[in-house]
Amino acid sequence: MRLLVVILFSLSLPFIACRKEVGFISEKNTKLNFSTDTVIFDTVFTEVGSATRQLKIYNPYKKKLLVKKIWLAGGSSSQFRLNIDGIPGNTATDIEIMPEDSLFIFAEVTVNPLNVNSPMIVSDSILFETNDNIQHIDLVAWGQDAHYIRPNFYIKGFPPLNIVAKENKSVIWTNDKPYVIYGYAVVDSSACLIIKEGTRVHFAKNSGLWIYRYGCLQVEGTKASPVVFQGARLDYDYREIPGQWDRIWINEGATSNINYAEIKNGFIGLQLETIISREAPDNTLLNLRNTKISNMTAAGILTRYFNLRASNVLATNCGESILAITLGGKYDFRHCTFANFYSGGTQRQSPSLVINNYNDVQTIPLDSCYFGNCIVYGNIDNEISIDSKPGAAFNYLFDHTLIKIDPEISTTSTANYNNIIKNPPNILINGASSQPLFANPGLLDYRLRTNAPAIGAGLPSIGQQVPLDLDEYSRDTEPDLGCYEFH
Repeated sequence: MRLLVVILFSLSLPFIACRKEVGFISEKNTKLNFSTDTVIFDTVFTEVGSATRQLKIYNPYKKKLLVKKIWLAGGSSSQFRLNIDGIPGNTATDIEIMPEDSLFIFAEVTVNPLNVNSPMIVSDSILFETNDNIQHIDLVAWGQDAHYIRPNFYIKGFPPLNIVAKENKSVIWTNDKPYVIYGYAVVDSSACLIIKEGTRVHFAKNSGLWIYRYGCLQVEGTKASPVVFQGARLDYDYREIPGQWDRIWINEGATSNINYAEIKNGFIGLQLETIISREAPDNTLLNLRNTKISNMTAAGILTRYFNLRASNVLATNCGESILAITLGGKYDFRHCTFANFYSGGTQRQSPSLVINNYNDVQTIPLDSCYFGNCIVYGNIDNEISIDSKPGAAFNYLFDHTLIKIDPEISTTSTANYNNIIKNPPNILINGASSQPLFANPGLLDYRLRTNAPAIGAGLPSIGQQVPLDLDEYSRDTEPDLGCYEFH
């Protein structure tokens, strides 16, 4: 009897092995399914790399599928890199996929510099061998060479630096290739950085541009070719992520001009700050015109005792304040829109506009702070904080300006409020309550919507001083509030 059991068990072994093999599909026409036939990367800078892209591989059959080999056609010389089913490497063999199941491949790319100005295409393929069938998925990336600015000064207490414009020198950046900055690019005292139309300036994490005292910045964009300041990641997923870089920091003692610029996705857009001595405000001036500032983790514009003149500025969507005017100074805003609908994951507490004249150690005069034909609005109940200490001048005026402010705050003083529109009520759209001003803040469209109370509410004399809006449409004899004229 015992011998019979042994014989039967021995005879059964081949059948057990056979049944195990039968578990895999073996037909010669077996093919994998894929989530896409081409994995496309957005434009990436040479040397910088890109975000990871994923490819999903499906076994469409009711049996297990054995993928004999997955490999990158370009091998070790490829500019792409793979992670196959959680394991880094450009080749994998004998991968089992359970019935009607799937696995992931993650791909990334680094583009080697070619010293060319125009974008280049980098491509490769992932190959799959299954039951003697070969399939492929294309990998395609656009690469862009760039001017790279890396730190070469390391001073205790300061961020890593590279002085891109030395004392008494003028340096011109053109739009031949983008500029990619690591650390801080510094314009030294009595130097000037001139940035021509269409130039794109990209910052790595924690990087920025520092205009040191008595240095100047001249940004010469146009409507058709603005100068763009943003992070170094160009992937689609990064297009609206704040905090990708640090700030543009301008100190005292010189006149700078920014015209037709876009400043986005950083920590602070513009920090305008007297850092050593209180120069007379007229000796420290930024003329800011036709510029968009958006999607900052902290503030769009932060000032400390500065002189700023702004017109046709659209500043939107910041995690704290759009505009924080601190420690006094001298300010003039005409036809500007400050609108905060930030949705960066936490509920914003700070109002869009903050004005004060003091800090813990000093109180400094706010000589003037004028808002003419402007809009200050957002998605919290109070978008304006006005806070002063006695002992220094504190002069501000909202003139023909729409504001959203705590209704308990008195706005009867004619020295501070003249022909304002205060807290316009929401409107109903398809039965839902909606903000009354902008076409579509969710799509970053801050042009005025039909019947917005800002239409025709401006002072004509201010409209004449800024005759074209941010889109270069002419303002009429009854100008609208903000940076856009309704048409």
